[in-house]
Amino acid sequence: MAAPGRNGRVQSCCSFSYLERVDELNAFGWSGDEFWTALRAALTEWDVHLEPDEELRERGRGHALVQVADQHQQYAAVVATSLAVRAAAAQTGWSGSHRLVVSDKISPRAGELLRRSGIDYLDLTGAASLRFGSVVVALSGSGRPPMRLKPPASTELLVLAEPRATNLFSAARAQVVAALLAWPQIVAEPVRRIAEHAGVSIGLVHDVLRLLDEDGYLARWGSKDLAVADASRLLDAWTAAYRSGLRKRLHLGSFRSELSRWDPTPQGVLVGGEMAVQDLISAASVTVYAHRLDTSLLAGQRMVPTQEGANTEVLHRFWSVPPGVDATVIPWPLTYAELATSPDARVRESAATFRGVRAG
Repeated sequence: MAAPGRNGRVQSCCSFSYLERVDELNAFGWSGDEFWTALRAALTEWDVHLEPDEELRERGRGHALVQVADQHQQYAAVVATSLAVRAAAAQTGWSGSHRLVVSDKISPRAGELLRRSGIDYLDLTGAASLRFGSVVVALSGSGRPPMRLKPPASTELLVLAEPRATNLFSAARAQVVAALLAWPQIVAEPVRRIAEHAGVSIGLVHDVLRLLDEDGYLARWGSKDLAVADASRLLDAWTAAYRSGLRKRLHLGSFRSELSRWDPTPQGVLVGGEMAVQDLISAASVTVYAHRLDTSLLAGQRMVPTQEGANTEVLHRFWSVPPGVDATVIPWPLTYAELATSPDARVRESAATFRGVRAG
């Protein structure tokens, strides 16, 4: 099954869910982080590397990047209990040319069924069946899995849910989009480098590039050359989701402080928001970007935590600038989004002027 994208194209997504609306991985009685750590450990000795995207990690359905030696493949993927593996193979509405089942334990019989259905798989015992490009991996696994997935209380373990479009501007994906808007030249760099600049996993970058391509935000020349296309439309869409998505993810704390103490800027942080455009408006608040909150910053700037009347917001400094870019300058889309989504009309008016100067 597939859902239409915003530009009318078909946007594929892996849309499995469990009965009784069991949607989160923790509903199975285990920590998602522990599961993925154990799975990576089981596969690493065979030089098989897995990067699940945010949807797969948190909801058990999404996409995953699998790398073997110097080759990689992006999969539509689902997490299934050992008892649900055979049900996964029987599904007919699972979209995507490359499909992957991840489980705690896949029996030889279930593995054979998956292979006949053209579905690759990985499990916690080290069992794996992968076929893409020139890669052929066939591992039988050994022993008992270090943990078990607990199935939901239902006789039917796996069903297809209504498809839903993947959100290009979810908090983690928005970091990648922010980096591409700030430094569009990096889209032509290796995915690993883009991931470093955006502070996310390689698998997530693959996921974002796929979604950008589906929505018409990438231009191609030949088989490899890429460029960000329609950046203005992309910036508008990204900004619309900023305050309720990425900004919440980055938020480290709200405080009261004396704004005069932020000039000069303390070591180790960057100052943005209204204070970054004091040539346009008189700043009544400040947005501070820091790698972390520490006592020296709080004490040195006399910052008082508060939920009401805050004039100082501290956000996580997630990015790493490309070579040749001034590391003391905040990526301009972040400053623009702070201004454009401000509750203060005076500040919002300054956003258009700032954008005109920075975006050209």
